[in-house]
Amino acid sequence: MPGCLARLWLDGVVEDGRCWFRCDSDSRVLRAVAGFVCEYFSGAEPALVAAADASPLARAGLDRVLTANRRDALARVVRRIQERAAELARS
Repeated sequence: MPGCLARLWLDGVVEDGRCWFRCDSDSRVLRAVAGFVCEYFSGAEPALVAAADASPLARAGLDRVLTANRRDALARVVRRIQERAAELARS
């Protein structure tokens, strides 16, 4: 994923009308954080993911325990998942 200090790979598919996301990273922390986000959005309809309010992620307290770089990466992961869901909704 562009903009990350560590490498992050993100993939999303639709099966039976629902999005499923997966990720991998060469950073264990980023893999865990991105994995949490993937799990959070997986199983939802593409249109719902694309329009979702990501504030529940902040309410989980992730923003308080992550460095600034990782918070930025988290925001990019959420954005990319929502962009991918919008692409999947159109197809």
